[in-house]
Amino acid sequence: MSDRPGIRVAVALAAVWFSFGTASPSPGGALDDAQAALGRGDAAAAYEGFMAAIRERPDDVSASLGAGLSAFALRKYGHAQMAFERVLALQPGNQRARLELARTYHALGLPELARSEFEAVLRAGPPAPVEANIRRFLARIDAEERRWGFTGELRITGFHDDNANYGPSSVTVDTLLGTLQVAPESEPLDVWGGSVAFIGSALHDLGDRGGWFATGGLSLYNSFTEHSDEVAVGYGRATLGLRHVAPRREIDLPVKVDYFGFGNEPLLWSGGVEPGLVWRPLESWSGALRVTAEFRDYDTDAGRDAGFYRAGGYLTHRPGRDPRHAVSLLAATFLEDADADGYRNEGVEAGLLAEAGLPLRTSAYAFAVYRSADYDGILFEGIQPAPRDDDQWQFGGGLRTRWTSRWETDLGYRHVRNESTFSLYEYERNVVSLGISYFLQ
Repeated sequence: MSDRPGIRVAVALAAVWFSFGTASPSPGGALDDAQAALGRGDAAAAYEGFMAAIRERPDDVSASLGAGLSAFALRKYGHAQMAFERVLALQPGNQRARLELARTYHALGLPELARSEFEAVLRAGPPAPVEANIRRFLARIDAEERRWGFTGELRITGFHDDNANYGPSSVTVDTLLGTLQVAPESEPLDVWGGSVAFIGSALHDLGDRGGWFATGGLSLYNSFTEHSDEVAVGYGRATLGLRHVAPRREIDLPVKVDYFGFGNEPLLWSGGVEPGLVWRPLESWSGALRVTAEFRDYDTDAGRDAGFYRAGGYLTHRPGRDPRHAVSLLAATFLEDADADGYRNEGVEAGLLAEAGLPLRTSAYAFAVYRSADYDGILFEGIQPAPRDDDQWQFGGGLRTRWTSRWETDLGYRHVRNESTFSLYEYERNVVSLGISYFLQ
């Protein structure tokens, strides 16, 4: 279990409130060394020292309390439970130990026992800040025990896009017929616009806490500009599936249906599966693998209909105590097995993402993504010199500020550069955006 900052504050306040008149006289030596180790954050050394003190004086309350605190820091929750229960056996009125035992029960996945101990501490009349934080913890337990859960985000964004129609960088294109002029309506279109997006997900607990859940999701997006009939982008996704949640991993088994539109016209529908695994081997490391298998039905050209397959993952490291500090590496491979060779392509993707927490609830982020796609055939016979090989680079970053628990703003920039063996598909694009999000909880 990872504690929220407010809960850590509650523990600190409780340490002050409950420290007077609760500990019996204690020996020096091992206990003094253990207290010093705990103070400097060396939980392993502290635990060994407290256990040595307990062997010297089994009835010492300070030694047992310290052993419980250091064991909890080491995630040895069973050891922490025994230590805090030993303190309460020696000193039933030690509310600090009762508070820590409640946290330990929660970490062990025993919410009812945790609730009972928290409520016992409340009945003892703690200081107002401690009481407020305990009530937040109880609300958290209530949320974890609900059969249904829902989260959502509504985002409104304004943007400037200097190439909304993916127009080629050059006004001329080299072909088998010679150099041809790009039609004026195909040149890069500079637009100002806005978009509205909604992302929502629901969970239904099918059994015990930490087991299987039924899941559902809905994502909707649409952009608007003065040239919407040419470049408006629409997207929708609906998912249903199962998810298994364990302390250090999640297994996700969704079935999905997607819709893509461009220029206020349908571009494609797709349906398939997208199983995934999230793994958290250590507190500061996590990783994920996800596989996609779907069929794509294009409205514009039957030759583009395809089976699409993708396997990818990421590895994330979060250094330090601030969870906003993060570095992620991305990698994937894909195949779009289209009916026509001119549309059939395969390739790889790779990326680097970084985020850093700043003061005033602000985070700075940056990313760099590379994508390579190799096509099997020629799409425009008699004009296209060779099958397309595309290399695309994306760079960008921005500032994200979480003003409250429900409101967030995001100022971002993205640069796209697509290089191709057929210059009709060479383009650059720059997008600046400012978004405002409202989170549903």
